Formats: sequence, C-alpha cells, structure tokens
Amino acid sequence: MLKRRTKKQWIVAWIAFKKLIADPSQTKQFFVIINALSGPSLASGFERFLATEHGASVIAQKIDLIDTLKNYDHLKTLPKNSLGAHYLEFIEAENLKAQDIVEASSTKHVRDQLGEDLSRFARRQRDIHDVWHAVTQYGRDDLGELCLMSFAYGQIKNGAIGIVAVTGAFTLVKRFGLGVFIAVFRAYRDSKRAKWLLAEDWEELLDKPIEDVRAYLHIPEPRKYNQLLLKHS
Repeated sequence: MLKRRTKKQWIVAWIAFKKLIADPSQTKQFFVIINALSGPSLASGFERFLATEHGASVIAQKIDLIDTLKNYDHLKTLPKNSLGAHYLEFIEAENLKAQDIVEASSTKHVRDQLGEDLSRFARRQRDIHDVWHAVTQYGRDDLGELCLMSFAYGQIKNGAIGIVAVTGAFTLVKRFGLGVFIAVFRAYRDSKRAKWLLAEDWEELLDKPIEDVRAYLHIPEPRKYNQLLLKHS
C-alpha cells in the first residue's frame, strides 16, 4: 500500500514543476513529478494491469519492456513501416537511447519503496514514453511534450500530469495562440477514446505496421497539433 504523499515529495514535485513549465522539453522533470506524486494512481493502475491476461503474464514471467527497446539489432531488422522501425527512427532523430528514459526518471528519496511486481509495472509505464511519442505522432517540441502529457494523463490518471499539461499550455499561448488549449484537450480526449495502452503487448506491437497499430489502439492523427506546428513554424 502506498503511503500518503509527504511534504518532501510535494516540494520536490513543485521544484520540478517550475522547471518543466519553464522548459517542457526537460523530460527528466516530468518523471521527477511522476515519481514524487504517483501515489494511489500507480497502485490502482497496477491492479488493473494485473487483472489483464498480458499484465499477469508480464508479472509472472518478469518481462521488462526496456530489454526489447534497447535491442537495436532486432529493431533494425523490422520492416520500415513497423512501429519498431518508427520508434527507432524517432530516438535516432532525437539522439536518444532507450536507456536515457531510465536515467531521466532516476529520482532519489521521493518515492516509497515498491515491491518487485509494482516496480516492474512502474518501469513499464516509464519505458513506454518514447514509444508513445512514435505511435501518437507527438514530437519532442514543447507543444508535443505537453500534448503527450495530456494524453498520458488520460491513460495513467495521475492528477499531477494533468496539472502540468494545463498549466504548461498557458506558457505556450503567446507562441501558438489559444489553439494550444484545443490541442492539449484533444490529446486528452483521444487518450480517453483509445484502448488502455498500458495493458497492451508492446513487445509484439513493435513488429506490426504502425498504421495497423494506431487503428487497433484507436489513436487518430493529431490534426490540431500538426496545424499549430505548421502555422507557427
């Protein structure tokens, strides 16, 4: 059972929040907030995950998604139209590695000690971040990161993520206009209409054509986001 959030956790989250609002591309601050304020949302998500066939298999077989994501030799063999190839193209274009997400989320003294199974679920929730970039088509630009946060809020239901997404939108109004709120809201709406992505077999989905994956998961093209980028590029 996760304990109530402590004063120290709130302070750590607040400092990270201010840094993230100042620069939404600072992914590390996003994970600092998640680690500090995950609270009951992590536990409830784990219970839901464990109740699914794939979730139970992941826990029983001790499967870690990061092992697949850092297997670049395998990813390079996948067809160009596969999700795995698009993911690899994304991280290479952004000069990222799968392990970067692990380092970005490393935060000491702000999260309760988790058991092995809950830790595995938390890591899976963390490691999927850049795959979601590829599948949702939200980039690592400021607006893209905010939209992905809004999308993640609809999936993970951590209130801290929602607060960051909405508050961060205000910081981008000067650059993108009021349309930024529409883009952020639509990201959340699309997330709620999509399948619950945390329970999906991403190890298998990486091998499939990305358009088929998006259709299967009910993830549409982020039209408002794309329109704003085009208009203000």
